[in-house]
Amino acid sequence: MWVKYALLALGIFALSVDAVYKICATPKYTSECTQLQRGNSEVACQYVQDSIECAKRIINGTADFGSFSAESTAHLAVLGWTDLTIIKELRHKDRLEAPIDFQVVVLVRRTHSGGLATLQGKGYCHRGFYYGKAHRWTELFLKTFERNAVPQVCNASMSTIEVETSSISRFFSKACRPGVWSHDRVEDAQLKKKYSNLCELCDNKSSCSYQSDNVSQVFECLDQGDNVAFVSLQEARDFEKSSNKSSQYSYLCPDGTMQVLKNNTSPCSWLKEPWSVVIASSSKSIDLGKILDSWIYKARTQGGWQSILADILIPSSFQMIQTTVQSPADHMQGVGRGAAPRTECDTLLSWCTVSPEEKEKCEVARAGAIVSGVMPLIECLEPANDVVDCLNAISQDRADFMGIDSNFGYLARSLYNLTAALYFETQTDQYSSVVTVVHQGSKYKSFESLRGARACIPEFGGTASMAFVNVGKSRGFLDRKECRYGLLMSRFFGESCAPGAKDFRHHRTSNVQSSLCSLCKSAVTENPVQYRSRSDVNITGTPSTVRDECSADDENPYYGNDGALKCLNEGGDVAILELQSLKDHAFDLNINEYDFRVICRNGTLASHPGFSVDSECVLTSIVDGEVVVRRGSSKTNSIINALSSIDSYFQVAPDFEMYNIYNGKKHLLFKDSTIGLIGYNEEDLPKRVQSYKQLFEYIESCKQGNSASSTAIVGFMTMLLSIVVSMFLAL
Repeated sequence: MWVKYALLALGIFALSVDAVYKICATPKYTSECTQLQRGNSEVACQYVQDSIECAKRIINGTADFGSFSAESTAHLAVLGWTDLTIIKELRHKDRLEAPIDFQVVVLVRRTHSGGLATLQGKGYCHRGFYYGKAHRWTELFLKTFERNAVPQVCNASMSTIEVETSSISRFFSKACRPGVWSHDRVEDAQLKKKYSNLCELCDNKSSCSYQSDNVSQVFECLDQGDNVAFVSLQEARDFEKSSNKSSQYSYLCPDGTMQVLKNNTSPCSWLKEPWSVVIASSSKSIDLGKILDSWIYKARTQGGWQSILADILIPSSFQMIQTTVQSPADHMQGVGRGAAPRTECDTLLSWCTVSPEEKEKCEVARAGAIVSGVMPLIECLEPANDVVDCLNAISQDRADFMGIDSNFGYLARSLYNLTAALYFETQTDQYSSVVTVVHQGSKYKSFESLRGARACIPEFGGTASMAFVNVGKSRGFLDRKECRYGLLMSRFFGESCAPGAKDFRHHRTSNVQSSLCSLCKSAVTENPVQYRSRSDVNITGTPSTVRDECSADDENPYYGNDGALKCLNEGGDVAILELQSLKDHAFDLNINEYDFRVICRNGTLASHPGFSVDSECVLTSIVDGEVVVRRGSSKTNSIINALSSIDSYFQVAPDFEMYNIYNGKKHLLFKDSTIGLIGYNEEDLPKRVQSYKQLFEYIESCKQGNSASSTAIVGFMTMLLSIVVSMFLAL
């Protein structure tokens, strides 16, 4: 009998567990989520990092509902994910009757006639290009009037930003367009000088800015003549209330018609932003829609766990109301946001990816760019085999850009003639710091003493080897004039292991000595396996074969930072390693870090054994990666602008954390340590970015120096031959 009751009790417990709904919550609600567990709560938190993860969890059943901003709802609409249903709307308590949260409008003089076509030649007053979600002005809103009213004049030699700017300059006789036109500092200055008529109506023409940031300056610009102004609906209504001249102006509609400004309760607008919503799984949308009403009612009348739920779901000063139960796509279509994006002059930016997971994350980033109005459109390419194949694809104009780990910087430049468009800004504790490590108590006590030593290097052409070579050249124990880094290292060290040294994709010359692979170990693969490339991407291995003992993948036990440490422990004399994960590698390999000592940058041993050294000991400390493009690509500025725009929209309280783990996978598109992007030619580059940039400037200057010397010799020999021939003919 007791068994029967026990089973019944277990059944009741199981039912109660199944009946608990899961709400998406970010870690900022940790305290509220703890309190939500009190009493007979029917809701529990499912922690997520952003709205995209929440949506994916609702789809796969690990979450049931959550609140979504208008931008994240639009994001889901572009992605077209199914099994997501809007069940409630969240409106501000002071504006419960307003069906739309935010709108933008265009104002012209009441005497204007001829619709959009006759705007040509007028003056144009823009509120300013100041980006960021806090201001609610993405490019989609900031440029919606320009992109729909001004004909685009395409020019293949111009960046997308310049095409837009030159077209506006042709269309309007003068304007004030304050703020950032291009995220590339140099291009921004050039455009404002070249198209200076777009600053002519500004108070400060040289800086292309109004006298103050107050939006009233836009209306003063509007009042200067037969001008047109682009503002938010709320700003237009504030102008209507505060100005005795508001009766002189009208709303200009997208179809060319006009509406009065005065006392217009439902004016035409150019773009609308709906309210935030609550989204649930389609299968539970009806039940959740009903039970949510009950929970929120009890939150107001009884408190308890329901009030905690309300704090998580509904922002302060907002109220949950009924809405049409529909998909995100239908919801956005209803406010005129369902049209497919157009390309600007048929330009696309092709993003190279290296795995199905990376391509999926790229598609999410692409959709976010569309929602934010970023141009040109991004195209996510089918996955390449690995990062090196992507570098090759970019060099051959089959792709335009990709983000790479800093270890690929040398290969990108030396083999594939690529260059940086943007650098990753990296978390402070995740900088790539390179150190030289030897055995504690060994005879190797300085850089110079390492000549002939057995060296363990994570990867041929990686940042570790580049940093060592640059220090070697600066200290004089490596030939300053020799630019063939592989040859330099093979001549300096004895037998070594530098994975990838024999790989044609890592170098295109025959000067790499076999000694750089003589310390490596081979491995047998009986069946297809998964091995890791440098970007932590899994790639299928070669079946039933003995792989190259010098291969740059996980089939080489001495590949990578952990592999180089293992190599040092098993027979090497010195290893050039990245410091940040060294303690973890030692722990995983059951190695005692105090059996080793660092040779510091000044050429002396660290004061104590182990891997805990100060910044003065490292060979270099650099950021974790960069975005690379073809050298001289006409799309470079467009890539900088597109990615910089996305970066600004996904920084603060993002709907999509572009630099974080995606779907449980690390280092997709960018290193997870990335916190932002910065253009290659910014004036005030962070110190670690400068160090990374200088690392490869040394390589470039070495090549150019040798090239100049060769050219001079050839020129001298040609001149000498010419003199000899002239003398011979004179005989």
